[in-house]
Amino acid sequence: MSLHETLSLHDPTPLHDTIQPDRQTDGQDIYDLGDQLLVVETDRITVCGQALPGLIPMKGRAIAQLSVYWHELFASVLGSNFISADTADLPQTFQPFSDQLAGRFLLMRKVELYPLECRVFGYLTDEVLPEYLKHRTVGGVEVQPGLSLNSLLDQFIYIPFFVEKTGQLTQIDLMKTVELYGNRDAMVICSNTLDVYEITHDLARSRGFIIADTALKIGQADGQYILTEVPTPDNSLFWLEAEYQDGHQQVDYIRQPLADWLAANWDFIGPAPDLPEELVALTSQRLIEVCELVTGEDFED
Repeated sequence: MSLHETLSLHDPTPLHDTIQPDRQTDGQDIYDLGDQLLVVETDRITVCGQALPGLIPMKGRAIAQLSVYWHELFASVLGSNFISADTADLPQTFQPFSDQLAGRFLLMRKVELYPLECRVFGYLTDEVLPEYLKHRTVGGVEVQPGLSLNSLLDQFIYIPFFVEKTGQLTQIDLMKTVELYGNRDAMVICSNTLDVYEITHDLARSRGFIIADTALKIGQADGQYILTEVPTPDNSLFWLEAEYQDGHQQVDYIRQPLADWLAANWDFIGPAPDLPEELVALTSQRLIEVCELVTGEDFED
């Protein structure tokens, strides 16, 4: 069964009945409008690499509202391909579905994407701890001694991953990106990615959340470098700042309760079980909390 068929089974909507998306990710339906893209944030959720059955109410709205906030923030600092989230700007074909799409879509200018997933690590998480313990490096970059699990790094580390045509990710280093795209592009992508992470990390932490790592995407249009993906709980690790302790295991604020429940109630063979209603409600509540606290705005339901 294709990804499209699998995800559509979990997210039947009137829009899907009429207009099929041109592409789907774990959490998005993407419609190709020619020189623009309509990106619809859905209520689907993926945990431990598994697309779960059922939906998380308001997830798409929370992710969309947070994304719009970041895109508008960076529009004057770094190019963004965000155009609008106003239903009045929806193409005529999608106007009959404006009530369904309101608050959960972004109209984006189409740009040429670099086939890179631009990761940034601000903390010595489980993912990069083994390399540090063996070589005292993160992504091949030497960092300070004496760190422990989830310590704040003295410098944020950029690690690029090449996106194969199959979608598979292959970790590379900065020098490899220089070979692929030339020195200027490689260095600007690196510096822009680090700048975005630093700004979003510092702002989020001042408002109660730590973005421990993130995965961004950069494109180019008319000679301008464009930020096409921003930090959200779909592509970043969010910790509750009040619970952070250097050297201690930290909890993914959104996904850890789901992962714990799945580990206790599923053997990861066959279809995933339906989540209990109270866990669905908790996840929805936490997504809205992240959205409101980070943006400083009331959630638009």
